[in-house]
Amino acid sequence: MLRMFLFFLALAACAPKNNTDENAVSDNRSAFEKKLSKMKVAEVDTLYTHICAHLDKNRYALAEKYAAATTDAEKNTLLGKAAQLLLTTLSDSIFICWYGTGWDFNGTTTCPRQGNIACGYFVTTVLKQSGFNIKRNFLAQQASSVMIRTFCPDEKVKTITNNQTKKVFDYMRVQEDGIYFIGLDNHTGFLVKKGDEINFVDADYETGVDKVICEPMEESAIIKNNGFFVLGDLLHSDETMVKWLNGDAIE
Repeated sequence: MLRMFLFFLALAACAPKNNTDENAVSDNRSAFEKKLSKMKVAEVDTLYTHICAHLDKNRYALAEKYAAATTDAEKNTLLGKAAQLLLTTLSDSIFICWYGTGWDFNGTTTCPRQGNIACGYFVTTVLKQSGFNIKRNFLAQQASSVMIRTFCPDEKVKTITNNQTKKVFDYMRVQEDGIYFIGLDNHTGFLVKKGDEINFVDADYETGVDKVICEPMEESAIIKNNGFFVLGDLLHSDETMVKWLNGDAIE
């Protein structure tokens, strides 16, 4: 199973849009996503457990190296590796496992592709399972701005109001590659930035969707129809990365 995981991980890449109907999906899906679509739910769950365990193993190894580092340069290098590890694992593996999981306002499932999940619970669940020491239920029930500021220091948070969607797009285009929270009027999710590609990953409540999807940021009807935005940079805060490495509580 671990060998299969490593093979999938090497091929994985975040596809612009997800649809679990094999005949309706274009070939732009990653190899990992295509493989998952052919697996049974129980097999996806087993693979997902291995992915999270593999991430934990790497986190522990980085934490030991960070504790032994004696210079700021060494520590900064290790924090950069931690951020890259999270970016790759979340965007290329963990998020993809959740694609197609049903959305429900009261959904709280902890298993990808089983049951339903609400938008806030989707965010806190994947972060907890990625090694962040958080109160999953409590944070999922807070306003998205509260959740975002729990993870991100003030200098890593951007608030945009008055329906200025273009300003949101312009802001994200000049940010570093990474994982970003996005809090909306009554919704939340992740923005994944890799070069010029920025995707929105969320438990989408739009009629006819009602599931976890990944789509280009500028094509999201939810984003375009919102007027209040809070953006938070998850990976580029040293304090947050150190807490993740050490398993310290984020509250």
